[in-house]
Amino acid sequence: MIENTFAQNFSEMLKQKILIIFSFLFLTNILSFAATIKGYVYDKLSGEQLVGAVVSLEGTKYGTVTELDGKFIFTKIPAGTYKLKIVYASYQTLEKEFTVADTETRSFNLQLALSYSTLKEVQITGKYEKGSDEESQNREKNGREIMNVMSAHTISFSPDITVASVLQRVSGVSIENSNAGKQYVNIRGMDKKYNTTLVNGVKIPSPNDRDRYVPMDIFPAELLDRLEVIKSLSPSMEGDATGGVVNMVMKNAPDGLICSGNIAFGYSTIFNNQQFLNFAHNYQDWKSPIEIQGQGTYTTPDHFPLQSLVTYPINNPINTNYGFTIGNRFFNNKLGVIASVSNQNTYKGYSSESYLQSSTIAPAPDKNTAINQPFSDLNYREFSTQSQRLGMMTKLDYQINDNNSISLFATYVSLNEYRVRYTSDSTLGGHPLNGYVFYNEVDTKYETRSTLQDIYNATIQAKHKFTSNFLADITVALSEAKQQLPDDASFTVKQLVNVDSTNKVTIAPPEVGKMSRDWYRNTDKDITTYLNLHYAPGFLRGLSMIDFGGMYRHKTRDDYANRYSLSAVVTDTAHGANNQPYTGSVLNNKYYFANSLDPLGSTNDPGIYTYNEDILAYYGQITYNITSRLNLFGGLRVENTNSGYTCDLPVTVAGKSATYVYTDFLPSAQLKYSINDKSDVRASYFRSIYRPAYGDLVPNTQKTENDDYDFAGNPYLRHTVIDNEDLRYELFLKGSDQLMAGVFNKVIQDPIEYSIDRQSATVDQIQPFNFGTANNYGFELVFRKYFGNFGIAGNYTFTHSQITTPKYKPYIGLDSNNKNTVYVDSPSQTRPLNGQAANIGNISLLYRSPRNKIEAQLAFVYTGEKISLVSPFYNLDLWQKPTLGLDFSIQKQFGKNVTLYLKANNLLNSGYELFIKGDNNHYSGDNKFRFQESSNYVTVEKDFYKASFLFGLKMKL
Repeated sequence: MIENTFAQNFSEMLKQKILIIFSFLFLTNILSFAATIKGYVYDKLSGEQLVGAVVSLEGTKYGTVTELDGKFIFTKIPAGTYKLKIVYASYQTLEKEFTVADTETRSFNLQLALSYSTLKEVQITGKYEKGSDEESQNREKNGREIMNVMSAHTISFSPDITVASVLQRVSGVSIENSNAGKQYVNIRGMDKKYNTTLVNGVKIPSPNDRDRYVPMDIFPAELLDRLEVIKSLSPSMEGDATGGVVNMVMKNAPDGLICSGNIAFGYSTIFNNQQFLNFAHNYQDWKSPIEIQGQGTYTTPDHFPLQSLVTYPINNPINTNYGFTIGNRFFNNKLGVIASVSNQNTYKGYSSESYLQSSTIAPAPDKNTAINQPFSDLNYREFSTQSQRLGMMTKLDYQINDNNSISLFATYVSLNEYRVRYTSDSTLGGHPLNGYVFYNEVDTKYETRSTLQDIYNATIQAKHKFTSNFLADITVALSEAKQQLPDDASFTVKQLVNVDSTNKVTIAPPEVGKMSRDWYRNTDKDITTYLNLHYAPGFLRGLSMIDFGGMYRHKTRDDYANRYSLSAVVTDTAHGANNQPYTGSVLNNKYYFANSLDPLGSTNDPGIYTYNEDILAYYGQITYNITSRLNLFGGLRVENTNSGYTCDLPVTVAGKSATYVYTDFLPSAQLKYSINDKSDVRASYFRSIYRPAYGDLVPNTQKTENDDYDFAGNPYLRHTVIDNEDLRYELFLKGSDQLMAGVFNKVIQDPIEYSIDRQSATVDQIQPFNFGTANNYGFELVFRKYFGNFGIAGNYTFTHSQITTPKYKPYIGLDSNNKNTVYVDSPSQTRPLNGQAANIGNISLLYRSPRNKIEAQLAFVYTGEKISLVSPFYNLDLWQKPTLGLDFSIQKQFGKNVTLYLKANNLLNSGYELFIKGDNNHYSGDNKFRFQESSNYVTVEKDFYKASFLFGLKMKL
């Protein structure tokens, strides 16, 4: 119901926008009363349109440039004889004389030839401008795998500044939010863990504390030359990607000198209504007291400075963004060098209201009645986060001779986030007040946290040509990812609330509660070697290429965790045994260790662990031209995994250490049939795997992001094996126009999903489990069409996944003695995979005027409802509501070197909402909850983000 309403609104909005565009085009045509001269300009060899060619009628005032589809038009031209002149760099000037009568329309299809006199050599294969849409489209068309490619131009032109935000524009991709920012990638409905991230084709480790997937918001978008989302695997690619592979291709050394930069300033409108709070993170210690003092040394409360918990406001915080790129070639073009840096300082904020689900589920009155989810607390949160994002990359490539070349690439990205979180936790209970369920206690929690992440990668690659048909390349990559949370600090303030029978409210004075001080850090190091051999046999007709090679990676991962809990010192014995009045400043709070072991921190913590993983892979693949139009590409990859961990649990506890050894055979085959020069049909099959995340295996119990539940690993997880099938039709029309339509199917053995696991009658925790076999299938549609300077581009993906698992359903029934007894039924329930949205769509309305040097984009992003968290109880899964986002960007170039731009995000104030399907007993009456929208579902959480704007200047030499 919810999703249908969103879809209808989206459809109506799209119809209105398209109607406006076509009405404009229609009026433009009917208002032409004199002669009209129009036409298209193409490259004579390739047949591609030429954008920006200068077209004029000699001796008159009439002149224009060709549009994105190569079109030009002159209207209201007096009758007469004219000479049409077309000028375009590197092409021969074309002149054509003609006569036109009054009210006549003359049309031309003109072809320009390359100016051979100015070129030493002409390559008929053609060459696309680096970073252009045409180059990216050519890669989609000629690539061996099924992929979608975004060019540097499209990335720069979009409303986005991080790779995560850019990815939401790609077909079949949705983005998960975290801390008011787009962060993780879901591809084709597959959860973020089923996708792989590469930099220049090399897999990179993750800085996350327990996962393999990479937070995509750590990468500034302006470092990229292009962004590839590969949806079918070949044997030469690593096999642990099911949804897709995100390959970030960084800027490459140019053909000549380039020097460019940008600077921008912005603001988030959330701070019109919410104060931004900062804290003195320089007071945070990088190491926990037990590390500084030594193992076995007792810590005192004096080791925890309270200054790091002091917050202060920043009024109207301004976001900044700047970057710089320089590159050139030297020594007769043998040595290419490029370096690029990007720095972003962003102030983000959001507010959240949520109801905490209770651990105790009341049984249904009978077997046929639905159970209801009870709630224990109402939480109101405000977040203030300062994000400092830094990206640097450099590349050197050297052509030693015709047979040997070498390149060195290095990149470093970091994301430091400093967050203040204020939480008002109201315990529900007592009498209803003012029409809503009231509360009997309010715990206010103040938290200051620094999350410091960085990723480093250095890659050296050598290429050697043994003979004209035998080549080899070897790559050695060193990568490291780190995350640190030094001194994550929080303290609580308690207030008892009482409502008597006359609805009189009594609020007790605030008291100091507990204080926690936590240290977390992890390091993930990879050393990887790739060897690829390429042989073009020539002796067997149709067999054009044989590739074989292998990969070896050694991974070492270290995690550290130490947690301290302190209690408030009793200072007001006259009013109770546990009272310390809160004065309004944390600096006046006094704490002590209530337990004799607490000063040692969290000893024997399973969060302190070391994980090692060795992967040895080898493959063979062939490219075989069955006919001139039908091509077969495929082979077999074998991956052997040998991994294990040891943690600080006592030796008597199961799961202190574990070893996992398994071998996977991963076949793949891809067929491509070229119907003609403009259209193809592709079919593919490949097998892939998913290795469990490190923290999913280690039985480490820790708090999740919102502290609503504990999280615990499961050392008995099995790795997942997936069979994938694809079929896609591709049509590449004039210029950037294209149409792609495809279907896909995935059979997933032992998928790993997160579920609320009942530990006791009062304690729940989130834990990963294998859930049988799941199916995931759907279809994709991608299109782009220009009408002169106006265009429309978009994509839509439908994904249907299905998995059936047993659930709990307690109910009251009569026993043999005719007495009421609680029974627990175990019905099976079919649901989508966790995190999979059935409907994902993007629509962009485009305007690009080569003549006026203006580009504008209005972009809609729709993501349908999806399960956010799986409940062990029947019909109590937690769902995320559909979202519709609207972003806008516009840029205007002045001269050849200066461009002004504006980027606006979340113009519809799209938020994040969670709900539980089924009758809402809290919609009205004595149990009424706040922010409820329907009697057909319970709204559990509402987050608000507001719009943000960025205004900037780009310059180049």
